[in-house]
Amino acid sequence: MAKTKLSGHICMVCGERMASEKFSGKGQIAHICRDCAKLPQVERATAQTLRTIEGMAGRQIDGTEIEWLLGCLRDPRCEVQRAAHKMYHMKFQRYERVQIKEGLTVDSLEFYLHGEVWSESGDIPVHVRITADQNGTIKLIDYTAKETERETQVDIDQPVARRFLKMLIHEWDILFWDEDLSDLKPNEDPYLETLEELIFASDRGKDEDVPDENGEAAQPGEPLWCVKLELNSGTSKEITFYNQLQSEPQEMYWALTNFFEPKEPYKKGLQQVWL
Repeated sequence: MAKTKLSGHICMVCGERMASEKFSGKGQIAHICRDCAKLPQVERATAQTLRTIEGMAGRQIDGTEIEWLLGCLRDPRCEVQRAAHKMYHMKFQRYERVQIKEGLTVDSLEFYLHGEVWSESGDIPVHVRITADQNGTIKLIDYTAKETERETQVDIDQPVARRFLKMLIHEWDILFWDEDLSDLKPNEDPYLETLEELIFASDRGKDEDVPDENGEAAQPGEPLWCVKLELNSGTSKEITFYNQLQSEPQEMYWALTNFFEPKEPYKKGLQQVWL
């Protein structure tokens, strides 16, 4: 069945489809409606550039267009620069991330979690701090346990530890969790959330807010989860979330605690599942 050809033209400035009568003779050729043609030349040119950038979102762009977009990154008009950076990030985010991750691995990590974690038997309360390094040493501090039983340690094979830490970078994209994961609750005002965090932060140190010896009470302003990474490049990365416990940190909790399972199941099962 033949496709129906839409009548009129799409204005290259405002992006609206209009009847041919809305365009002058020259306007039909340039695809600029009469109203947009009346705009000052600078304003019209800026709007047309922004429209061209927006039009790249849903299609592949060729080499010539890429060069033009790169030029827009240095455009003196701020609104054009912002639109170009947003589009460039959208089109080439994967490439940029591959470049960033190249050659990187985690030398050591510190993972903190204080919230409810999903399990097949239902959500379970968790309050732990876990560290891991390239030597294969994994330490777990369980703040809900008795003080004499809080800290446990396991030593795993170094190649397994190194592969796991490298996997966090190259398969789990942990370096970009602060960009990819939202820390706002549904239908929540970002301004109010930020204000709430500032208020909680100002309350830190008050006796009534300090967790008891079993870690049962969370202190206002305390992170829900946090991960600190020391990278082989000599740099570090810290990601802290206050409001939402997404699936990614929960999966990392289970991956790390599974290393504390008995040795035989670990060798036969965990290495295949996680690594």
